[in-house]
Amino acid sequence: TGEYFSAGDIAAGVTFARQLTDRFAIGFTTKYIQETIWHESANAFAIDAGTTFKTDLFGGLVIAATLSNFGTKLQMTGRDARQFISVDPSQQGTNNQIPASIEMNSWDLPLLFQFGVSTDVVKQDSYRWTVTADALHPSDDYESMNVGTQFSYQDIFFVRTGFQSLFLADREGGFSLGVGVSASSLLDIVSLKFDYAYRDMGILSGIHVVSVRAQF
Repeated sequence: TGEYFSAGDIAAGVTFARQLTDRFAIGFTTKYIQETIWHESANAFAIDAGTTFKTDLFGGLVIAATLSNFGTKLQMTGRDARQFISVDPSQQGTNNQIPASIEMNSWDLPLLFQFGVSTDVVKQDSYRWTVTADALHPSDDYESMNVGTQFSYQDIFFVRTGFQSLFLADREGGFSLGVGVSASSLLDIVSLKFDYAYRDMGILSGIHVVSVRAQF
């Protein structure tokens, strides 16, 4: 028809986290979510919650758990669902321009429970080797696992690799590889970080992710 339309997603949140003890920490994120396509949109509010606990096992094994997207349902509304109908077309002279709106089905946000562990296999003054593993239990898919490892030198240079969606049938891709550099500047007031990652996305082929961060 030559007509164009757009689609987009927005998520904005506020996070609060606190270190309760030298071993135990908690955090919460409240967020607003919006999905838009053409003139239709759906809105929801959700909460993410997480906790970490550091043990004395295996050189300081860290145990973590998160619950994501616990919130309201999404339902598309907008003027694209507006139509003009006839209440009783069998009656002569009936009004066939009665405004009506199609009510869309609502759906839940994809609730995700995630449990993970990480530990430093090697920890020296100048370098450190860390391994991690996560188990995922989503509400909209089967269970799977993510594994990863990172080698860091002087907390300045980092090399990372991992694999996601292990044991998930019909997964798309999974392998990832990345490097990172962290440097302090401006009298240690600002910490600059650069990260690059390559991810195999299966049918979407490989994607490249670049991020630059300034921490004050």
